[in-house]
Amino acid sequence: MTVDNAWKLLASFDFGYEVDFAEATLAGAGIPVVVKGREAGIWGPGFAGPSSQGLSVWVPADRIAEARELLEPGAEPAT
Repeated sequence: MTVDNAWKLLASFDFGYEVDFAEATLAGAGIPVVVKGREAGIWGPGFAGPSSQGLSVWVPADRIAEARELLEPGAEPAT
């Protein structure tokens, strides 16, 4: 990834298990992933329940279309 290639928000989730699924799907396709908000209160990382502040998945900007297609097959491309 080049310096010019910024990270872009792909999706936000309310539950840890949703983020885990998205992260595993993207990583399995070779798409780098950054998860923000992974700490879920007193339970810490690995908690699969709800997050009061939400959890977000970020991917390199040049892979955003590919990532969206993996998570939402048939979705309209973002502009």
